Amino acid sequence: MAYPKLIESDKLNAPYVDAIRSGLGDYDQRKSGLPGSVPLVIAAQDPESGTIVGGLVGSTVHAVLYVNTLFVDEAYRGTGLGGQVLAAGEEAARRRGCRVAVLWTATFEAPGFYERRGWEVFGEVECAPPGEKVIFMRRYL
Repeated sequence: MAYPKLIESDKLNAPYVDAIRSGLGDYDQRKSGLPGSVPLVIAAQDPESGTIVGGLVGSTVHAVLYVNTLFVDEAYRGTGLGGQVLAAGEEAARRRGCRVAVLWTATFEAPGFYERRGWEVFGEVECAPPGEKVIFMRRYL
């Protein structure tokens, strides 16, 4: 058997991503007896324009919510929309049986936003630009 060729890409090539995710999901399900990763998207849509102005992208797996991305357009920051989006994601995760949520953010992004909503730091690593850190956070649901 020939050793597999490695392919590097800066695109989320659907066939590659699907094969990798389903391979791990199938393996995890066989080993744990639990369902694999289920995507979770909470979108905030402007009622007048229909434009998506923020939201959350993540997944739930093994009773854990993984928040990959949370964004609110600058025009809506400070309005409470970010907190509503995060709370909606947490509630959806609870309905799916999740007991904890995790994410990472950078020191120049929004750690204070999450801390004010009950999230706690459980690790950090230095990142670029110099002096900044990636902060790993969790919240028990």
